[in-house]
Amino acid sequence: MAKDFIEQFELDIQVYTDPSRDVFKHAGMKHKLGLGFGTISKGFRASRAGFRQGKVQGDPKQQGGVLVVGPEGQLLYAHIDNAAGEVLDFAPVLEALDSAPKA
Repeated sequence: MAKDFIEQFELDIQVYTDPSRDVFKHAGMKHKLGLGFGTISKGFRASRAGFRQGKVQGDPKQQGGVLVVGPEGQLLYAHIDNAAGEVLDFAPVLEALDSAPKA
């Protein structure tokens, strides 16, 4: 899955994965179905706009999130998704990356 992600977004940065899900658990990220009225309505809206759900990869109950970790292991930013289809505001992520100490 990480390889597909890297290729899809043409990333030229180091990407780390956590097959044991230890970081996922310690960060307090959610493992639930994540379906509610909001998720279903977003799905219908996306479908009407021409987007289609592709093949599910990995654990469908694993909700997403973003952690920005500095070079010394300090947590610079955290966002934990509450439900499937949640839209991330990238501004604070980019701000955390820009303000991160350089290694």
